[in-house]
Amino acid sequence: MTHHALIFRVRRSIRYHSHRQRYFDRWHQVVIFFALAFSALPVFVFRTELATYLPSWAPIVPPLLVSLVASLDLLVGFSQRARAHTDFIRQFTDLERQLVAPDGKEDTTVALVHGEVLELEATEPPVLQVLDTLCQNELLRAEDYSRELQVPVGRIQRLCAQFFDLNAHNLWTKPRTPPENVPAS
Repeated sequence: MTHHALIFRVRRSIRYHSHRQRYFDRWHQVVIFFALAFSALPVFVFRTELATYLPSWAPIVPPLLVSLVASLDLLVGFSQRARAHTDFIRQFTDLERQLVAPDGKEDTTVALVHGEVLELEATEPPVLQVLDTLCQNELLRAEDYSRELQVPVGRIQRLCAQFFDLNAHNLWTKPRTPPENVPAS
């Protein structure tokens, strides 16, 4: 693997884990918001005149919703998953730092970092290929490569990218790493 290809792969991984970390942090915040909102609901609704118009089982609904939402956060572990992706970001950033440090031994550095990348990727959760493609396109734009190198991703694929892969097998019509001799536009 070339130095160029490896650094591109590491940078794409950093972007991927950054997207996943933000996704899980957002879900954790949404769950906490709804848990707090549902826990305050009985105070506002059932202590007013509205309580006389509600059925007798209505007072148990808000605490039940709080339990369900809190259980969802506990079961899925949004916060823990976000922290795991934060750790991956840190580790891939350390690898990028090794790759860009001028030490005069590029071949040795590439071989060592490539081994560390493979080891790190072995511990990652399964990668969502559509999201990875979106990160690749984002990196190509950030590094000012030609738009022709980007892989087209459909709207519905974009919407589902954080949840599951939709028609991911149709995405790999172009190389995963831009060629070194293609100038940025």
